Amino acid sequence: MRGFDKNGFGIKRASVQALADIGDSSVLPILQGILKSRSWFSRQKSNLLKIEIVESLGKYPRAEVSHMLQAIARSGSHVLADRAAMIIRQFEVNTG
Repeated sequence: MRGFDKNGFGIKRASVQALADIGDSSVLPILQGILKSRSWFSRQKSNLLKIEIVESLGKYPRAEVSHMLQAIARSGSHVLADRAAMIIRQFEVNTG
């Protein structure tokens, strides 16, 4: 998922959302790698994509993503940590 040309962000965002809708957990290691990556260029778009990825984790089976969400919630990135904590709370409410 390198580069953010004129259409790149929209395509990557749609891909993340489509993968989440499918719910295939085999993509989780790739998404985790993107979350851990650092971008020297297009940092804002990279961060927006990471937010999309974290929000998409709520569509995957809880057992498959809970460890990722907990690690993100403990991370230093306030926006990503807040989004991850929100999804963890939603999982808890839904399973009651």
